[in-house]
Amino acid sequence: NVIISNNLTGIGTAPVTAIPTTNGAGNITTNSATLNGSAVFGVCPSTTEKGFVIAKTIDNATPTIGGTGVTKRTVTLGSAGVYTYAETGLASGTSYTYRAYLTDGTTTVYGAPVEFTTLTPAVNDLCGDAVELVVNDPAVNGTMANATISSPFTSSSSNLADVWYKITTTCNGKLTINVAGFSGDLDVGLYASCGTTIKIAGATGATGTSIVNPEVYTTAAILNAGTYYIRVNATNAAAQSSAFTISVNNQIAISTQPADRSVNAGTTAVFSVAASAHVTAYQWQVLTTDVGAVWTNVSTGTGGTTELAKT
Repeated sequence: NVIISNNLTGIGTAPVTAIPTTNGAGNITTNSATLNGSAVFGVCPSTTEKGFVIAKTIDNATPTIGGTGVTKRTVTLGSAGVYTYAETGLASGTSYTYRAYLTDGTTTVYGAPVEFTTLTPAVNDLCGDAVELVVNDPAVNGTMANATISSPFTSSSSNLADVWYKITTTCNGKLTINVAGFSGDLDVGLYASCGTTIKIAGATGATGTSIVNPEVYTTAAILNAGTYYIRVNATNAAAQSSAFTISVNNQIAISTQPADRSVNAGTTAVFSVAASAHVTAYQWQVLTTDVGAVWTNVSTGTGGTTELAKT
């Protein structure tokens, strides 16, 4: 009789199941977010790829590779543990759902779906949506929160976000724009239309680009009547979400009107006014008839050249 005995011995590799975990999104803006996940790599078979799948929630609330409206974002395999992806080009004010995934080339496993919503931009984020201001009205409140850079301007370390206002003037004159009460550094500029980066020239020392608070922009020349656009721009991170106030004033404006006077016949009545510093000359008028309220220029005394009029 022949007895044959075989014994098989050796060292094997224990299988490990791949486990992806989807973590909450971070750094959410109006058009971007950081996708976060972590991975336990599979062994036998080994994990060969990791990444994320993302879709608008309305299109696909459980995204998978090749699914409707789904975009796959592959991340360098590297080592197991935490991994991220900077997602850009998202629509503002929109809900997205994403999942971490791992694959061995044959089988793909996914983490749980995680949803986030991009921020809604400021109402005046674009020049075409500029908020109307009224010349010589009190200052109004504004904010840089959720603002982005509008075309044709491009983002840079000193050009982070902008919001827009507009004014319509009914007569020729110079204007002063005052932006105050902000954090960081805001710049301000005046433009003849949307879609241009060419700013209307500011007066020396009041060009809207100083590192001061308030930021003052004064036109160098008299502007024709019409509509103009104001761009408020954040030039550093502290200003990027800052609140502020903004006002526009005509440089030729009377701040204190003359008061009524009662004097004896034959004596002198003196009237005075207070006006902005940009005023270089005055023209007084007198009501010559109560019927139809006819006003005529004062040509005697000091009425034409100073703030005092005597009659």
